[in-house]
Amino acid sequence: MKIVYKLKSGQVSVVTVDQAATSDPFKIEMSKNHSSFATRYDIRLDLLYKEGLRIDVFWWNCVIDNQTKASTVPRVGAVAELGLEKGRVWRILDKDELDEVEELNINEGQAVYQRHFGELVDMSKFWSAQDQRQKEDIGEDLAAQVVATHQALHKRFP
Repeated sequence: MKIVYKLKSGQVSVVTVDQAATSDPFKIEMSKNHSSFATRYDIRLDLLYKEGLRIDVFWWNCVIDNQTKASTVPRVGAVAELGLEKGRVWRILDKDELDEVEELNINEGQAVYQRHFGELVDMSKFWSAQDQRQKEDIGEDLAAQVVATHQALHKRFP
C-alpha cells in the first residue's frame, strides 16, 4: 500500500506499509517498530474528516494471550489457531495536518482526494456526481456545475 500526499507548501510525502512490516511473516521486530507482513491494514477514509488520515493495523498471531481473540479453547498438543489482534492505530495525518493537504493519492489512484474551494474532495464521488448532473443536461457553465456538484456532495456526505 502506498500513500502520497502533497501539502500546500509544496512538500510531497510518501508513506508505504513496507515501512511498518518485516519480510518474515512470523517475525516481529518491535525495536524497529516492524510487524509481520501477515498484517491487515484498514485505511479509515470514513473517519478522514473527523480524525485525519489513519490506518487501523491488525495482525494474526498464534500466541494466546489477553490480546488474542481465540475462537476455540486450545487442547494440549493442538495446533494453535491464528487469532486476530486488533486495536493498533497508525496515524498518518491528524485532523489539523489534513487542513494543509492539497492532494492525497492512495494506492496509485484507488482513492484520490484534491482540495477544491477550500475543501478536500473525494474525486471519485465528485466525478460520479458530475456525471449525474451532466445526464440531467442543466445547461450551466462549467464553474456553476462544479459549485453545484460540490454543494450536492457536501449535503450528501457532510
